[in-house]
Amino acid sequence: MRKITLDFFGEKEDIILPFNLLILRKEIEYHFLLSSIDANEIIIKYIKDSKSIIISNETIYNEFKRENINYIYLDISVESRIYLENLNQIKDKESLINQLEIIKQEKKQIIEKNNLEMISCKEKLISIKKKINELNKEFKDLQIELNAIYEKNLKLKTEKENEINRISEILKIDLDEKSTLLKLKLNHQNQEEENIKQEIKQISKKFSQKIYNFYENLNNNNYKSDNLKQYFYGILKQYSDTLVEKILLKTNENELIVHKGIICSKCGIFPIKGIRYKCPICIDINYCEKCHNNYNHYHPLIKYFQKKAKK
Repeated sequence: MRKITLDFFGEKEDIILPFNLLILRKEIEYHFLLSSIDANEIIIKYIKDSKSIIISNETIYNEFKRENINYIYLDISVESRIYLENLNQIKDKESLINQLEIIKQEKKQIIEKNNLEMISCKEKLISIKKKINELNKEFKDLQIELNAIYEKNLKLKTEKENEINRISEILKIDLDEKSTLLKLKLNHQNQEEENIKQEIKQISKKFSQKIYNFYENLNNNNYKSDNLKQYFYGILKQYSDTLVEKILLKTNENELIVHKGIICSKCGIFPIKGIRYKCPICIDINYCEKCHNNYNHYHPLIKYFQKKAKK
């Protein structure tokens, strides 16, 4: 029994030489798991004298059987279903391969871009960290400076409080003079103006004596207080001005000067009695004494008060 080898693109099977071509195709169908249609489309050939001979019919197959050749090559035509199917698969694979290459290139570009962005971000992060360190150093320096200022202010505040306490101990001005002045206004409504003046003068003299004693104490203790002296001088001057006003004004409502035809621009009282305050810049702006004390006008005001002539 003669054996032959079937070679189907490197896949080899050894079989006993079939009786005819039809049985050979059945063997090909069986051993290579092909359908009958595909097996019939297989090209069967052998090599003789370096020539490829295709076994397309029984006559050529019988000639092959007489040759001492035991090797048959199996091929497919470009028009066969197997070729077209494999060609489509190959094209699909090639398309997938091309897509894969494109994806790889895109991935490579994305990675390169991300690397550049990461490098840029790292540089920015380093710059930000450096800036933060500089700001932290500046903040610490400012905090040290602020603490020094706070301690200095605290020291000055303590010294100032000590000075105030010391001055308070030295001065000890009795504030009853002010209440006494108000009492005079109430208790002496029916007295003559000259008597009121005399009592107010005594109060002023007593106040001046206390201020003088205060200055003497400051000088004896070698206390540098030029600004304080000016401050108390201002108080004394203001106190004296107030005394003058109290003298010029009558001590009851019936004796207050009446500014006929003048209305208060704030509360609307009409007419204004007592001291009247007039703005020299604004037109027809007048204030009574009560509104002047509770309201700050944005221009200096002129004060009008005078002794009312007796009837």
